Amino acid sequence: RGCEVDTGDGAGMLCAMPDSFMRRKFEELGVEFPPQKSYAIGNIFLPRIEVRRAEGKKIFESICASISGLRFLAWRAVPVCSDFLGKTARSFEPAIEQCLIAGSGPLATDTRRLE
Repeated sequence: RGCEVDTGDGAGMLCAMPDSFMRRKFEELGVEFPPQKSYAIGNIFLPRIEVRRAEGKKIFESICASISGLRFLAWRAVPVCSDFLGKTARSFEPAIEQCLIAGSGPLATDTRRLE
C-alpha cells in the first residue's frame, strides 16, 4: 500500500537532555555552553539545498531574536548515516541541524518558561 520494506518513519524520542554529550559537541565547535537547565536544543529539519537551508536558519535566528530573554547561540550539523535508507526516504531526506538557545535575564532561571 505504498510502503517500502526499507523505509520507516524515522520516529524517535529523547526523554532527558544528555548534557555532557551536548556540552562536549558544542564546545568542540568553539561554543561557550550555558549552565545546565538554562538552555534548550532543538532538532531542526532543513532543506538540503544550501541557499534554502541558510534562509531557513536566518528566519529561525530572527524569531529567536524577537523573543525577549532568548538568545540563539549556535548551529550544529547532526551526523547521519543514510546508507540504509529506502529510495523514498532518501529522496525526501532533510538536512538535520541542532540549534542551541539559552535564556538571559529572568528567562535564564525560569526553566518552565524556557521549555
